[in-house]
Amino acid sequence: MAGHLSAQDTSWSWQGTNAGWSGAGSCTIAPGPDYLTMTITGNQPHIQSPTGLGLNADDYDSFTVTVRNLTTGSPFQLKWFDASNALLGTMNIPVDGEMEAPSSYTISLASTASWAGSEIAKFRLRGPAGLGEGIVEWYDFTLNAPVPPSPGCTDAIACNYDSAATVDDGSCTYNGANQPTDYLWQGTKAGWTGAGGVSLTAGDDYMTMSVTGSSNTAE
Repeated sequence: MAGHLSAQDTSWSWQGTNAGWSGAGSCTIAPGPDYLTMTITGNQPHIQSPTGLGLNADDYDSFTVTVRNLTTGSPFQLKWFDASNALLGTMNIPVDGEMEAPSSYTISLASTASWAGSEIAKFRLRGPAGLGEGIVEWYDFTLNAPVPPSPGCTDAIACNYDSAATVDDGSCTYNGANQPTDYLWQGTKAGWTGAGGVSLTAGDDYMTMSVTGSSNTAE
């Protein structure tokens, strides 16, 4: 299994440099101070990463690319290859057309069968296909590692709800009960009592609340 690479080998920024990427057909590229310009000259314009990356796809579950598409074409694509230059898989990138400013697109790879378990030697980013001409500005490309789970209470009605929690750890607490419960009051008070000047009476079809004080509370 390939070893882990440093951050610069899983994230590329194209400000003043091509960062080792090259044109891979149907285009020419030119680094500028803010982005890498792709000038499209054919129907399948690609830029290609350095080779021999040795990446284990299971270490990453998404990617983010920042781009400005001056053409009307879409989608773009990410392609990944093994060490023999065999294409392992592709993922569409739903880039907008005729963009006034660059945008970042984060694409999940978690459920992509051709991604899981792959040993990746290089990437290609394809611009809009079939146009034969146009300009694309590439800003950066990053592989994203999975975010570690954050345990806590994930039930929004609980007293100790944690909006940052991603995995419920069973710690939720509630007013009046250990867990949320549906109560039916046909022929029973289901354990409920009146409080603050309230009396409760069980009936066949419903529970009657008689208010005799300043508070109308059942618990």
